Amino acid sequence: MKLIMSDRPVNLEIGENKDISATMPLSKWLFKMAARSYWISYGKKFRVSEKEMQRLKIER
Repeated sequence: MKLIMSDRPVNLEIGENKDISATMPLSKWLFKMAARSYWISYGKKFRVSEKEMQRLKIER
């Protein structure tokens, strides 16, 4: 399988790789909701509540 990029082909069969990035336009509302969801789940991982993260001092 070959992936054609603008500068030269990348041969995936022999282990060559290439970083590819793409962007999608997000509405401001959707971005805010995704960011809020991310940080709430991040806080749960370290047992920090949403209210604690809203304060400037979150260290115990």
